[in-house]
Amino acid sequence: MEELERLRQKVKQIADILAEVESELTKLEEPLSQRRGAERLKETSPADEELRAEYERLYELFLSSQHSSVRDFLQSRSRAYLRAFCRANSLPLDKTKASKAKIAAEVENWFVQRKALAKRAT
Repeated sequence: MEELERLRQKVKQIADILAEVESELTKLEEPLSQRRGAERLKETSPADEELRAEYERLYELFLSSQHSSVRDFLQSRSRAYLRAFCRANSLPLDKTKASKAKIAAEVENWFVQRKALAKRAT
């Protein structure tokens, strides 16, 4: 009888230890699953060709005096997209610290310079 009670107590201890280990595993898995979810949410930037085509389209809008459309488009994009946009179009800009508004203003400045150079060349 005593031995049976002692074995039951050991089984209970094992069950308690298993529950504790399972709880600790759950706590460790939660941050991992959150990180995986965050990685999936990261925006994949479009191909460089698409970004260059977008630059040309925005420049055409700029030439047709639709400056607000250009600004709105750039403001609506994420900083990651804008960094990729500047990189693909070889726009020298400190993209790491720049806000979206500053990046948009810099892109507009490049459009102004490009327009001035095009006028001078003709």
